[in-house]
Amino acid sequence: MLTLPEARFNAGGCRQMTAGTVQWRDAALSSPAGSLELAQVNGKLSCTPAGALAVALTQDSRQLSLAGQGVLTPNGRYTFNGTLQTRQTAPALLTLLLAQNGRKDEQGRTPWQWQGQWRSGEKK
Repeated sequence: MLTLPEARFNAGGCRQMTAGTVQWRDAALSSPAGSLELAQVNGKLSCTPAGALAVALTQDSRQLSLAGQGVLTPNGRYTFNGTLQTRQTAPALLTLLLAQNGRKDEQGRTPWQWQGQWRSGEKK
């Protein structure tokens, strides 16, 4: 569910956003590492001074905890910086893959970074 009471965009990107939120209820993912029940993913949307669309995400289920910040710039570049923490009921392969990283903070969370370029289906 997306709630966006007021937002302003122009050619320079995101200019103003008021109380923007996103929720994914009963969230679940299937992957080669196993299926994940994510419960409810919550996000708060905002604009950065540079015109990027920003989201702060949180999710805490019996299998996985996730928290972080994501940004989508006007030129289509995206980044996400956050943390993941598996719970006892997480798929074994996912737990093993995260353990391979070896970099946990004092709360047992694994840093997670993701970046790339948004590609529309439009050909130029």
